[in-house]
Amino acid sequence: MTTARTWIGLVAALCSTWELLGCSDARPPARPVEPVRSALVASPGAGIANGQFFVTLTATARDGSGTPLPGRSAQFEVSGSGNSLSADSTSTDAAGNATVTLISTQAEGKEVRVSLDGVAVEQRASVLFLERFPEHHRSVAAGGGFALAVRRDGTLWAWGDNRAGQLGDGTTETRLSPVQVGSGFTSVVAGRTHVIALKADGTLWAWGDNGWGQLGDGTSEPRRTPVQVGNGFASVAAGSSHSYALTPDGALWAWGANPSGELGDGTTQSKAAPVPIGTGFTSVAAVPGGFSLAVRRDGTLWAWGSNRAGELGDGTTETRLSPVQVGAGFVFAAAGSGHSLGIKTDGTMWSWGANFWGQLGDGTREERHLPVQIGTGYVFAAGGQETSYGIKADGTLWAWGSGWCVLGDGTTPDRLEPVEVGTGFVQVSARPQNPVSIGCFGSCYAHAVAQKADGSFWVWGDNSSGQLGNGTTLPSALPLQVPLP
Repeated sequence: MTTARTWIGLVAALCSTWELLGCSDARPPARPVEPVRSALVASPGAGIANGQFFVTLTATARDGSGTPLPGRSAQFEVSGSGNSLSADSTSTDAAGNATVTLISTQAEGKEVRVSLDGVAVEQRASVLFLERFPEHHRSVAAGGGFALAVRRDGTLWAWGDNRAGQLGDGTTETRLSPVQVGSGFTSVVAGRTHVIALKADGTLWAWGDNGWGQLGDGTSEPRRTPVQVGNGFASVAAGSSHSYALTPDGALWAWGANPSGELGDGTTQSKAAPVPIGTGFTSVAAVPGGFSLAVRRDGTLWAWGSNRAGELGDGTTETRLSPVQVGAGFVFAAAGSGHSLGIKTDGTMWSWGANFWGQLGDGTREERHLPVQIGTGYVFAAGGQETSYGIKADGTLWAWGSGWCVLGDGTTPDRLEPVEVGTGFVQVSARPQNPVSIGCFGSCYAHAVAQKADGSFWVWGDNSSGQLGNGTTLPSALPLQVPLP
């Protein structure tokens, strides 16, 4: 009998035990097991979400003749800090493949090892995240009539409406061009009139409106400059008037407005300081519509809060004061004011909730109370009021939903299916704004801000408060580069 061999594709080496392949104990292998000659690399689904990298890892088990070996237990181990796996172990499928998602807050190469049926492979290999996502912590944020961006050097810039001090420059003056707020930042998110940001040392900072306690400093006093409200956090999210932060070990904390149960703590009482919601999470999305979504390490998607249009995706329209599971196999989620988006480990995009303007992208205007698949190849998603955005692995930006200058394709008709906006993008953020009649082929509604792989920032949509940062109040139906100093 010829020597049986097990291939661990993309990861590893041949197993070293004869029993692993179900062969007879009486016929040990005649020579040492040979290593697999392929390296472990990031899959096409590699991307960024909420300040974290994610990448799909696949181990393929085959015998010496290339026949797949289903039902084999594959266990993955990753070196370094800031890592989590959707599952520590799984089983090979009918094609001999075992797949997990690696999520990390660190961009450097990772050493990965796989064990098959409890037997460790002899070699290790590195995961190299795609170079087009170098700024995994750098962010763009669209607030209510204002915008922010973190540059590669860690400086934070803001522009637009500033009536609540949300630009963080110590004034309440509207800024038609970007002003520097501070330095040392890695991530920033915005609510309607407040901002939450992270620094490289894990400290959490907040400023702007605080009427609901959304700054998390234990008061209801507005802040015109950044104030530290915590430390030891890895990522953040913000709704209209509530906020979230995740620790490196997956503990989720929430604070701010809670009339619809959007904090997920089982009550409708607002909180002026962070309260614990749960553990084991890898990403969270808080949105203007009074509901929230979060993904756990095992890939399960959870939702809570308002559910009038089925935006929680649990098949009902019932408000949920605590997290309920919606689905599995997700990498992260995003949402608009009444609809939700989710990307699975295979790069498929799913949507559910309100759909009058075509914001689900399924070719209809039919409201959906359960997730429906609308496309493939996505690595990032964002939602606005009645619009949605997705970035594919090739860097192309796609948009769908209500027109009104905010899709970025230069037109105003509603788009019931995704249309391409541009190339080279890595992140996008959108926020609703009250409609204003200011031209742009009619009326503009909301605005968006995006980042390209070269570090440049782009904006489009409403500009009545200077949120495009180009020194004017003229809207644009096409992306414009932000003129940062």
